[in-house]
Amino acid sequence: MVIRQIVNRAGARMADLRSPDPSIRTLTNEDAPALLALIARNPVQHAFVQQQLDVVGGKIDVLPGARILGRFDDAGVMVAACWLGANVVPVTADEGEQAREHGEAFGRRVLTSRKRFASIFGPKAGVEGIWDVVKTSPAFYPRSVRLTQPFMTLEGPAVIEGSGRVRQGYVSDFDAFWPASVAMFTEELGYSPLDVGEASYRTRVKQLLACGQALLEPGAVGTTVRFKAELGVVTGQATQIQGVWMHPDHRGIGLSASRVADVVAHAHTWAPVTSLYVNDYNHAARAVYEKVGFQTTGMFATVLL
Repeated sequence: MVIRQIVNRAGARMADLRSPDPSIRTLTNEDAPALLALIARNPVQHAFVQQQLDVVGGKIDVLPGARILGRFDDAGVMVAACWLGANVVPVTADEGEQAREHGEAFGRRVLTSRKRFASIFGPKAGVEGIWDVVKTSPAFYPRSVRLTQPFMTLEGPAVIEGSGRVRQGYVSDFDAFWPASVAMFTEELGYSPLDVGEASYRTRVKQLLACGQALLEPGAVGTTVRFKAELGVVTGQATQIQGVWMHPDHRGIGLSASRVADVVAHAHTWAPVTSLYVNDYNHAARAVYEKVGFQTTGMFATVLL
C-alpha cells in the first residue's frame, strides 16, 4: 500500500515530527460512509468510535468537543482514522507494522494539537505507533503505560450459569453505586476521581445508570453495592464491559465468574457480541473471563496521560 509522503521509522527520529502530512486531514460529513466502512471491517474492536458516530447520527461535523482525522492512500481511499476527543483512539483495518505506521502518522499530527488528552487507547499496533511519536514531548508525560491488554470477546451466552443476583442499576441506586465506582477507578488508575475530575465522573456514572448500562448486585441496605460493572460501549454489533468491581469482602471466594455471566446475559439484550479488554498481568481477572467463555481475539494497549 502506498501512502503519500511516508516517513520511515528510522527517518522519523531525524525529521521534523510536526511537519504536515498531506495524507491526513480532518474528516467531514461527506467522509462518513468511508469511515463507517472502515469501522465495519472490525466493528467489535472499533465499537467506541462507532458509538460516538451513532450518537450524532453519523454527522461528523457536529461531534461535540471532538474531531476525527482520516488517512488516505494515493487513490484517495481512507486507510485509517483517529478519534481526537477526550481520548485518542486509532481506527485501522490493517495490523502489525502497517497499523503501527498509521499510528505514527497520526502521532505526528497529535503533536501539533494544543489539546490535553486523558488517554490513548485502542488496537495495540496503532496505539504503539502514536505513543512512539508523542512520548518525545513532555506534554505527553504518562501516568501509566499498558501496552499489552488482551482484547476478549464472547459471541452467544456465557458457558456457565449466572448467579441471578446482578440487576440493572437505576439513578435511584447512585448513592450505593458511587462509592464502588470511586473504588474501582482508584484501584484501576492509581488515583482517585475525587481528586481529579470528580464532577465529570459523577455525570458519567449517572448517565450509565440512567440509560440502563450500569449493572449491580446490591449489598446490605444502606451500604455500597457488592458487585458492579458497566456496558461502557454499546453499538448494534457489540457491547464492551468496563468497570468490573467486586467488594473486597467478597473477593477470592469464587463469586466473580457467575456475576460476569449475569452481565453477559444483560449485554446480549443490546448486541450479539460482548467484549472487554484486560491488563495482561491481571491473571485472576483473565481466568474469570475465560471461565465465563471469553476468548482472546486481539490485543489492545492504553496509555493514561
